[in-house]
Amino acid sequence: MKKKQFRIVPAGNGRIIFLAIVPSGTTKRVLAVLRMKKLIKIGDFTNKMKFIRAEIKQNAATFPAPPVSVADNGVFDTDIKAFDASETLALTKVKGAVAARNMAKIKVLNDVHLLQGYVQGIADANPANAEVIIANSGFEMKIVTAHSKSDFEVKNTKISGTVKLVVNVKKISGGNGKRAAFKWQQSPDAGITIIDLPGTLNGSTLVPRLTVGLWTYFRYLVILKDGEQGWSEWVKVLVN
Repeated sequence: MKKKQFRIVPAGNGRIIFLAIVPSGTTKRVLAVLRMKKLIKIGDFTNKMKFIRAEIKQNAATFPAPPVSVADNGVFDTDIKAFDASETLALTKVKGAVAARNMAKIKVLNDVHLLQGYVQGIADANPANAEVIIANSGFEMKIVTAHSKSDFEVKNTKISGTVKLVVNVKKISGGNGKRAAFKWQQSPDAGITIIDLPGTLNGSTLVPRLTVGLWTYFRYLVILKDGEQGWSEWVKVLVN
């Protein structure tokens, strides 16, 4: 068995990251990932969100226009603080406090997923520096074999204005499709404006009520047992 080889990537602030070297001839993609299994404890989750905000804010030259403000008292900062406060109240066991905390956490997760997609887009546009870009975002990273666009198909259906999104689940999950869940997003402009679609527990979904005659973009994110795997590239379709 061949030993794994690693290389060191500088990540700023004196930090370094050890990355597995992908064999030559293999097309790789570096993913920005959020390992939720490590963030089960409230404190770990909150600290990770604060770390991501701080890193993206500090590296504004790399991340000049995040879809969620990471400024002090901006949207992400405010939502994190609100979650912090809701957790403090939940510990008092006041009626309704736990539900309120859970809703506050969903807002923070929505924020961080938008940031994750933003970081991934920047990394994908600059693959030679993708490792450093993701390292400086506060997200963790994972190197995978890049999936071809044929792994994700967007096609018109017999119903006008409705398209079907289909992922080759077996291929992109490495055979772990039974434990896969999917998030979906839609965009009219290749990711500048993003619309979240309902998630599914299988690799296909229908998107109705689209404007006929317009190019529309779609992408997916697969969630496996070891966490979220990062957003795919956008695939466009001319809606019929």
